[in-house]
Amino acid sequence: MLMLTVDDAAFSCTPQGQARIDFKDPVFVRADTVFYDPASNEVSGLIDGLQFRIGTVPARLASTFAKHSSVILTAPHPHGHELVLSARISTIH
Repeated sequence: MLMLTVDDAAFSCTPQGQARIDFKDPVFVRADTVFYDPASNEVSGLIDGLQFRIGTVPARLASTFAKHSSVILTAPHPHGHELVLSARISTIH
């Protein structure tokens, strides 16, 4: 199965310790769910039933993604401001 892959997603955490993913394309901010696989640190998302690969969480941020139930998703909006939404994190076991 071919899976769409996001280019240039950046993983971080907010000053409050919340997991965050920054995209360059605002389409991906609409993800309903973000899947996190702690065995590989791979992250993917789901938009309207279409799964897409986001990337690999750096080891230093793995615990942030493992312990939170949601993630902040951001991207630049075409009108110049930042688009900020959130999605639930579903951990793959």
